[in-house]
Amino acid sequence: MHRFVFLFVVTSLWAACGDDEPAVQNTPVSLSANVQPADGAKDISVLTPMRVTLNYPLTTAIEAATASLIWDRGFNEQMSYGILVEGALTAVDRVVIFTPAAPLVPGMTYRFSISGLVTTAGAVPAKSVRFKTWANPIARTITYSAADTVERYTEYTYDEEGTLTGLVGYSGPGDDTLWLNSDDVQNSLTVYAEFQEGNWTKLYNYTQAGADTLWGTSDDVLSYHQLRTFDEFGQNTLYDSYSSVGADSQPFTGDESYSFRRHSVYDDFRLMTRHIYISGAGTDGVWLTGDDDANGYNVYEYND
Repeated sequence: MHRFVFLFVVTSLWAACGDDEPAVQNTPVSLSANVQPADGAKDISVLTPMRVTLNYPLTTAIEAATASLIWDRGFNEQMSYGILVEGALTAVDRVVIFTPAAPLVPGMTYRFSISGLVTTAGAVPAKSVRFKTWANPIARTITYSAADTVERYTEYTYDEEGTLTGLVGYSGPGDDTLWLNSDDVQNSLTVYAEFQEGNWTKLYNYTQAGADTLWGTSDDVLSYHQLRTFDEFGQNTLYDSYSSVGADSQPFTGDESYSFRRHSVYDDFRLMTRHIYISGAGTDGVWLTGDDDANGYNVYEYND
């Protein structure tokens, strides 16, 4: 504190002596790294490279930087493989480019991170963005029992954001004996609901249209329903399937009978380390106790 006061006094005396030279102003350098795709971007081409545009030229070799492109496990349906995306990192003056070695997966969420960039103005803070690739939604899948002979098919429904909201199954060609037209025989309806980060948390599967013979009405016959639970990082930790609605005849009220539970465990890096499939209540007849029947489990181990 005394040192600061002393310097202040001396500076004031210099000013009083009529020194006309302006005082030096140390303006903080603003380092920026503009990343494309931007954080939260959607519908990104599967062929798009990652571009980082700097406001000052690089001073070190690009080999000194660290870049990674990974599947963001917390928001993807498939979580047991395909973690790291291989690619090449190059730089020209103020632009750093990460080019994936192969096209990305359509409709998948990725996280791109880069660090270790040093410019003429200093080190650039590490950057991380999350984006989702463009996907051409499947409209219909057809199962054939023989060449050119349709056995059944499923149609997919989406909302305005492109999120899958339901499946409609057909098992017969109808009175005209021709498949893929308006009189085909519907045999199932699957509805996805209560979405979190684009992923459903509740599923309803119906196998009969009910007394009114109209699908998509309140008397449809529920076959099973499923519940997915996500943690604070958006990772699917529990996947529960129920075979009945219980005594109150309502789904998702807590008195249903389980058909299976899938439990996923993650480490501090948010990578799945264990995947357990529970298929029975065990000898005590009570689900989710220590003697539950487990068909098996997977353990995932990762290198550096």
